[in-house]
Amino acid sequence: MPMIIVPFSGIGTTQGTPPILQFIWMAIFVARTLNKPDRVMSVATKIAIQMNCKMGGVPWVVPIPLKGTMIMGIDTYHDSSQRGRSCGGVVATTNQDFSRYHSCVTFQTSHVELQNGLLTATTECLHAYHSA
Repeated sequence: MPMIIVPFSGIGTTQGTPPILQFIWMAIFVARTLNKPDRVMSVATKIAIQMNCKMGGVPWVVPIPLKGTMIMGIDTYHDSSQRGRSCGGVVATTNQDFSRYHSCVTFQTSHVELQNGLLTATTECLHAYHSA
């Protein structure tokens, strides 16, 4: 994974990146981050953790004694600019360490707090959990 050091912030955004580089995993950081010698190791460690996460690694795991458990979370967003248009999101863990996730989104037209697509989303999450 390439690490790109830019002279000042604002350069490393995807708007200023050539189109071919927008689809490559990379770490972009500002040069002044490395100006303080006493913080170089801390910065390097944080960059290494970020790069590991981008490549699918898990930065840390908290041991939880639950086995055979899937944790789910849901939320609904109501768009005030489009009356009655809502978006619901569901996320669920897919492994025993609770460090991998599956998510899905449903759209609904009625202004309800509990998602109409909750059964479909839950079924999809259960399939992802059992196939992981």
